[in-house]
Amino acid sequence: MEVTYKNQAIILAREPYGENDSRVFVYTRDFGKLDLVARGTQKLSSKLAAHIEPLNLGEIMVVRGKQYDYLGSVVSEKVFAGIKDNYEKTAAAGEIVKLIKEIIKDSEQDEQVFLMLNKFLEILNNNEINSSQLILLKSAFALKLISRLGYQPQLDDLKIGNIKASKKITAMAKLILQKKLNEIITIDIESELIKEFSKVINSYKLYLFD
Repeated sequence: MEVTYKNQAIILAREPYGENDSRVFVYTRDFGKLDLVARGTQKLSSKLAAHIEPLNLGEIMVVRGKQYDYLGSVVSEKVFAGIKDNYEKTAAAGEIVKLIKEIIKDSEQDEQVFLMLNKFLEILNNNEINSSQLILLKSAFALKLISRLGYQPQLDDLKIGNIKASKKITAMAKLILQKKLNEIITIDIESELIKEFSKVINSYKLYLFD
């Protein structure tokens, strides 16, 4: 790989690193999840700081280093203001990027995960979504992501992992795995069933990754 390279990326998280720098976690289109250092981005004068806010999408330049790789530049493409201006949407997006950050290893390339995350953010950003739809969309994304990573549950024995599930929940899981993300918010499902589905998927995540 070259000393520097560019790629499209979604900012997952940032945290202080030393006095002046930031540690930035991104998910890139071609290189998977990366852990980068952004120099000087805690300074008020930093031009880069505004571009490394979580949930931003842009083209990044990565500079390879001996100990760390560095974030050389970012050209923002989308900031998803429709998410950031809404507390519930921001919280939902935060849960999903946290899930990706925690369960996906660095540098495991999977363009489909990048496209799924981008689509999830676009759906949140561009649609009026009620609380039940938000819960459904989060749970659906989690199930699709887990399945993409090789942990798709066997649904024929009324179980999701080691979690017992009702016939309605297993049927719902099968339907969601067949549907595209943008189709899921149009499905008419009772709110209580959505809550039950969410609990089962959360339990399955804990079973796999906790």
